[in-house]
Amino acid sequence: MARTRLKIEALQVGKFVGAASAARLTGATQREAAALGVLLNARGLTELVILNVGLALGVLDSRLFTAMVVMAVVTTIMTGPLLHRFHPTAGTLSVHSVEATRTSTAKTDRGLVPSQDDTT
Repeated sequence: MARTRLKIEALQVGKFVGAASAARLTGATQREAAALGVLLNARGLTELVILNVGLALGVLDSRLFTAMVVMAVVTTIMTGPLLHRFHPTAGTLSVHSVEATRTSTAKTDRGLVPSQDDTT
């Protein structure tokens, strides 16, 4: 159990550091880079599908399959709290921004494009 935990932690840190470092090199702020690192760890459903195919094809044994499933579940569960810690405003929308988007979309859906002096 301790070895599995250590492997999960090493994989999480490696993925986080790699993604966050790449983001920083491309000009992202530290906060944005941390959020990207967290989000790249959330790959649960996709990984579970691939792991099941690998198990069915005999590419993975049951021990490796179990360890990888545990890692996928743990990293997916951790994503929300970690993202909130590194980027507290991520995933929040104000009522004003939602209404502005809805209104803008409604105008363009009808073929109306707001002019520069359109204040409604």
